[in-house]
Amino acid sequence: MKRSRPTSLSAALIAIAAIACGGYGCASTRPSPELVDARAAYARAHAGPAIEANAAGLGDAKKALDDAEKAYADEPSSESARHLAYIAYCKVLAAEANARANIAEAQRTSTEKALTAIRARKLHEKEQNTDDESERKARDRREQRDNR
Repeated sequence: MKRSRPTSLSAALIAIAAIACGGYGCASTRPSPELVDARAAYARAHAGPAIEANAAGLGDAKKALDDAEKAYADEPSSESARHLAYIAYCKVLAAEANARANIAEAQRTSTEKALTAIRARKLHEKEQNTDDESERKARDRREQRDNR
């Protein structure tokens, strides 16, 4: 079989399509690695303890991510979009770190309360034992006197 040559109309259409797509294909511009990282970090943080332990910090990170998303939508390959995405990523990391600090502080406080309660109980037991011992000694002395 003989292959036919593309017609000049076909060749022209291919050339126009290539020019219209900028020679890179017609797909939209991929998000920067910074934006991809910021999105992933926010998703992780939103699913973790930061949502409760540092909701305000996570809210700030979400606002920063929204700003980065808007900059990306306006001008995908701009330095500004990359910088805003990096800022969002850093804010997510800070929100997670502060959440962990808040959780650790709450655990420390809880542990201190439990330790204080244990010490108070031990002291009470010791005082009770001392009182019991004093009463026993006093009773023994009375019994010895009475037996004389």
